[in-house]
Amino acid sequence: MQSRKYPQRPADAIVLLGAAVWTGGRPSPTLLRRIEHAAALYHAGAAPIIVGCGGLGNHPPAEAEVMKRELIALGVPQSAIRTETRSRNTLENAVFSARILRREKLENTLIVSDRYHLPRAVLCFQSLGFSATGSGPGRSVSNTPLNKWLYACLRETAAYPLYLVKLRAIRKRSGI
Repeated sequence: MQSRKYPQRPADAIVLLGAAVWTGGRPSPTLLRRIEHAAALYHAGAAPIIVGCGGLGNHPPAEAEVMKRELIALGVPQSAIRTETRSRNTLENAVFSARILRREKLENTLIVSDRYHLPRAVLCFQSLGFSATGSGPGRSVSNTPLNKWLYACLRETAAYPLYLVKLRAIRKRSGI
């Protein structure tokens, strides 16, 4: 069952957070799950724009470029897709995509990632002054081996306080 919690009013943009790209430019199962969820949200009218976030990992091309290719294959028009191709982590996803969002006056965001990752991801966008809610694919736990899921949850727990400190410094420097 997929999460179908949409905001009361359509968001200005869906912000799709990256995950690994495998050899040959193939999206990892995690990335593909997120892309499919973002496309479903777009087609359901949750927002008119999708901002794909993610730079170059272990295998080319950049995560956001793979997102764009797959979103187009899923029927999302190219004109509705923006890409941010420099980020390498959640904080950079928020900081670098904020430039696109602000330039286009997109303030109300719907963040797409896996459910365990959404609290920290939403925190990043809210800390940068955006109205942000999260939506994750419903299959995010059931298809993930238990040891990987537990590792991801532990990583999120450890990263949350660190991100609070980093976000405070960013807000202070930028005057947000």
